[in-house]
Amino acid sequence: MIDALAGLKPGLFLCTPQRKPRVGISSCLLGENVRYNGKSKTHPLIRHHLGDVFRLEAFCPEITAGLGTPRPPVQLVKSEEGVKAQGVDNKSIDITSTLIQTSKNYMRNKPDISAYIFKARSPSCGYGTAALFDDNGRTLATTNGLFADAIEKNFPDCLLVDESFFSCKNACLLFIFFCYLLDEAKMLQYAPHYSLNAKTTSKTPDDFLKHYDWLWEILVPEDKPKPQSTNPNFSRNETKTANPIHRVIMAFNHARNASQLSGQLIDRINQ
Repeated sequence: MIDALAGLKPGLFLCTPQRKPRVGISSCLLGENVRYNGKSKTHPLIRHHLGDVFRLEAFCPEITAGLGTPRPPVQLVKSEEGVKAQGVDNKSIDITSTLIQTSKNYMRNKPDISAYIFKARSPSCGYGTAALFDDNGRTLATTNGLFADAIEKNFPDCLLVDESFFSCKNACLLFIFFCYLLDEAKMLQYAPHYSLNAKTTSKTPDDFLKHYDWLWEILVPEDKPKPQSTNPNFSRNETKTANPIHRVIMAFNHARNASQLSGQLIDRINQ
């Protein structure tokens, strides 16, 4: 058992966790000075509560794209060709293709991440919170940053949040629980009759669904509103399903959007 999970109730998981899930995270949230102004956006709760529980893999698409720091700020602009990342003060700056290529390289090298924690409002990493402007600088809407958009469309079996999710210790606990739950679901889904070692009884996706029946009853009963998704490549609005991975993601989206349900869940998983 991983020591950092000691705060969760014994026997909570079907299989005793033996590895730490891989979680991608915007580098600035871990204190790296990679933002356009040469500074960071350290998030104390993330560093304190998640650092020992996951294999946190920091990534900044703009730095990886070779843009350096400090650098001229960019913003998302809607044009006839689509959404582009254009300089705020210097409109001749256009890093759209560079960010898109960086996103493709990341997805090719990180196929097994369980979750991603984005920097809110960033033109590259904002998850539904990046401002979208017209050519005259008027705000049109909020949307995904270019990197976050690529992750959502191409990693449908990942948990996606930005730092605003981590408003308290209980939010961290929920995230920890669901990341380990998803990691377990993936092992069982992709390796039928998975067993941790020769001494454990093999488990199947059916075992998984039965073990967590209490969770589905709280978060995904058939008469509850169905979660919505902007991702056309993956349905997160199914009713009860036999796919453990889909079920976990659906439950997480319900928990994230309903504070009352989150409270019930915390009572069940907290030591």
